[in-house]
Amino acid sequence: MIDWDGACIGDAAFDLVTLLFFLYDDERLRALLWRVLLERLSVPALSVYVAHMILRQVDWSIRFYDRLTVERFLHRGYAILSTLTYTYT
Repeated sequence: MIDWDGACIGDAAFDLVTLLFFLYDDERLRALLWRVLLERLSVPALSVYVAHMILRQVDWSIRFYDRLTVERFLHRGYAILSTLTYTYT
């Protein structure tokens, strides 16, 4: 499900980072999103977008969800940052 409420508002690359975060387990989509994002953004800029997305989702999860959800998003964030650090820098 994609929320189109904020379509055309802000930077589309951040929307792609959001998709990357939530679809990270799908290898095919993950590879496509990495490629598109790296065509649009430098690695340092992408790192900021990714860090913001991770912080935002983990913060939301801490406030509104259980410990397992928080841990799942922390692990996902770690995987994304590790990929960005070890593959693209």
